[in-house]
Amino acid sequence: MLFRSFEVPEALVAEAATRIRGIMETAVPLAVPLDVSASWGPNWALAH
Repeated sequence: MLFRSFEVPEALVAEAATRIRGIMETAVPLAVPLDVSASWGPNWALAH
């Protein structure tokens, strides 16, 4: 499993999550769909 971490101003979190998820899901053409999840919080433990 691969995890990526991004720091984004709190006011832009929802928009950034949507954009990043879309970019990651379509980065490479695959025969099966790639499901990307996004979560956020003040630190790694609370975000996951």
